[in-house]
Amino acid sequence: MENQLRNGRVRITLHDDDGAVYPGCAAAPVLEVITGNLVSDFEDGMVAGSGIVTLPRVISNRIGPNTFDNHQIGVNFSDDAWVNDATGNYYPGMLTPVSDGGTGNLF
Repeated sequence: MENQLRNGRVRITLHDDDGAVYPGCAAAPVLEVITGNLVSDFEDGMVAGSGIVTLPRVISNRIGPNTFDNHQIGVNFSDDAWVNDATGNYYPGMLTPVSDGGTGNLF
C-alpha cells in the first residue's frame, strides 16, 4: 500500500490547471497512474475532473488498483474526464462505488 489517506478534506484529485493557480501553465492530466492507495472516510474518495468544463481535460489515466472505503462515492468522474480506466479498484460496503459524468470511462 503506497499511501493511506483517512478522514479529512484532502483526498485524491486529478484535474487540470487552467492557469488560475500558476499563470501561464495549463496542463491536463494525461496518462497518469494512481495505484496502491487506501482512501477512507471522505465524501468522495477520488475526483477526476474539475466539473467546470465539458471538454476533455482529464484523459486516459489509470486509476487502480486502489481501495476506497467508507465514502459516499468512491471515484467521481466529472464532465471533463474522458476515457479513464478505473477497473480493479475495491469498494467495500459502498452504495455508489463510481459516479460517471464523463465520457468513455471504464470501471
